[in-house]
Amino acid sequence: MRTVMEPSARFDHAVPDWKDLHLLCGEEGPCLTVYLNRHVPGRGTVSQADRIRRGSAELKEQLLGRGLAAPVAEILLEPLRELAEEETGKGRSESLAIFCSVHGPTRFLVPWEMDDAMLVEGRFVVKPLWEAMRRNRRLYALLLARHDVRLLECYGTQYQEVRLPVGFPRSLDGFGDFDQPDHLLRNRSSAGPGVGTMKGVAFGTGAGRDKDYLRLREFHRAIHAALLPLLPAQPRCPLVLAGTEADIASFATVNCYEPTVGDVVLGSTDDGTPDAVLAGLARQAAMDALGDAEKRALQRYERAGIGRRTVELLEAVRSAAEGRVADLFVAAGTAPEYGNVDEICGRAVEPGHFESNSDELMNTAMVETVRRHGHVWLLSPEQMPDSVSVAALWRY
Repeated sequence: MRTVMEPSARFDHAVPDWKDLHLLCGEEGPCLTVYLNRHVPGRGTVSQADRIRRGSAELKEQLLGRGLAAPVAEILLEPLRELAEEETGKGRSESLAIFCSVHGPTRFLVPWEMDDAMLVEGRFVVKPLWEAMRRNRRLYALLLARHDVRLLECYGTQYQEVRLPVGFPRSLDGFGDFDQPDHLLRNRSSAGPGVGTMKGVAFGTGAGRDKDYLRLREFHRAIHAALLPLLPAQPRCPLVLAGTEADIASFATVNCYEPTVGDVVLGSTDDGTPDAVLAGLARQAAMDALGDAEKRALQRYERAGIGRRTVELLEAVRSAAEGRVADLFVAAGTAPEYGNVDEICGRAVEPGHFESNSDELMNTAMVETVRRHGHVWLLSPEQMPDSVSVAALWRY
């Protein structure tokens, strides 16, 4: 069994990325999807190996009930049985996400809570994993304290401080003096892009106060220059700013890192706010934020006429399978809804072949959209256009 092992350089867990999700969407036919929450011995939970053994008989029954021949069902189930033997006696701090098709199995180690599920459908059920990746996506929080600037890397509920290189400007007191003629001084900072509703921060009209402001801005300019090489080029992770209004507004005047989250965290270690609190607020800000690509997609949807979009789930599934969906918007946390995808898409299934007669429809729409090079945008219910659970923009 292939185990995907491409963790962040500073995290021990192996997790899927967006490329892996897209590869999973390329599979069709009989597909087994298994999610197993973590198991810690002594905590009263059933081991992952035992859960696989208990669920294998039900999976086989589902496969046969979908019209699949028994020998093919055995081929699909064999990797799960091998995994059960491999995991016997082990406790894992990671959850498991396992995907088995006729082309072979893939396993991911997921460092988040995942609800147990064993599913047989005509496509891999990626929606739960997609939602978990959205909730727990990697991000950075820049703590703009004047006495100890630090950078946190957050991944799910975990966070840790990034080691800053020698020479990184850590404190305003140690930054050095700065001087400039009074006639060049300005007394207001534009809040700049990516700082939510903050419009600007006034620093007073006296030359002394303006000099302090310019020194602060040069301090933030030096932080920005030293920060950019530390942030990954691909994928470009969200950056959340944490600090006082004045510090955030000053930093925004020099910041050009594009995925800076619009909502900021008003709190600082200078006033005693713990790292754990700042990291939690940064996670929430990043999860609630719309990226530039999402904003452009929503604008495309809003500009399109009624004849180029739909909010009907069955129509979204059908048009996604036809390759007509350019942008699919899905509300996170939507309750599953099942249907006969073969019938919805007008597919005739020959006797003895696998039938997609009871597949989760939202997941099907997502997978079919990705498979045909459309874009899927998983949003919070409040961010959804027309306040619906699904919305599709057609190519034609």
